[in-house]
Amino acid sequence: MTRRGGKPRILEHSLSAGGASIHRLSQQGGIDRTISASRAESRRPSTANGYLETHAMRSLIRLALLCIPAALPAQSEVSDSVRLRNACRQAVQVITSGHPAPHQQWAWELAPFCGHDVYVRLVVDSIRRTRLSADLHALGPIWHKTLNVRDANLFGVLLEIGGDRSASTPARVLAFRSLVQLENPDWIITYANLTGGQNPQASFPLPNGFCSSGTQWRPVTVTGRPLPSDWHEKIQLLRVRILADPNEPEDVRTAAACS
Repeated sequence: MTRRGGKPRILEHSLSAGGASIHRLSQQGGIDRTISASRAESRRPSTANGYLETHAMRSLIRLALLCIPAALPAQSEVSDSVRLRNACRQAVQVITSGHPAPHQQWAWELAPFCGHDVYVRLVVDSIRRTRLSADLHALGPIWHKTLNVRDANLFGVLLEIGGDRSASTPARVLAFRSLVQLENPDWIITYANLTGGQNPQASFPLPNGFCSSGTQWRPVTVTGRPLPSDWHEKIQLLRVRILADPNEPEDVRTAAACS
């Protein structure tokens, strides 16, 4: 719910067989504006970047547009593409600045629709900005966004943070989790799977968490720039370097052992 001119406005999403309509309701309950985005069922709907499936797209649009800030233009002559561009500009500002905090969820829900370059840049900037934090509770949601992204820029930052002695141990473990996930897309990997001490039955620092707690199908929802041809070898070089250094934190070594 947002306010404009002192009156609250609500965006309500409704689905029909032919597509989707988003209705703006006034305080009195009347329809103030309707934006129709109908698509024939015979066509495969996609976003501008083509990386989200129909059900995900509809769900995220419903969530992202539910609380569009009142500062965005509301004139009926404004096209959907202009509204999206304006919304994306504001979403980037919210995520980058961290303010206003209540709009963070809205901004991240909308971000995938703003282009894969924009989304990847926001994710990369977020994990770089928090690389010194040891607050696992705060780091979790940020790093979770890396798990379904396949992009060369992000990959380089994961290697960078994983091998950075100045970064916090939780950030480095989470970097290795993302690298392990990249190598094993169907693994279910938690922080605990990569840490918890060395398994005494292993000949190298394999964690007690055994690297994974199961498998599941996990689609890559954001595909950006292609990974380097030797991406797997780069991970292994980092793994060897970490395991060869007994001064590395134990949690980092056990996480690296899983890669």
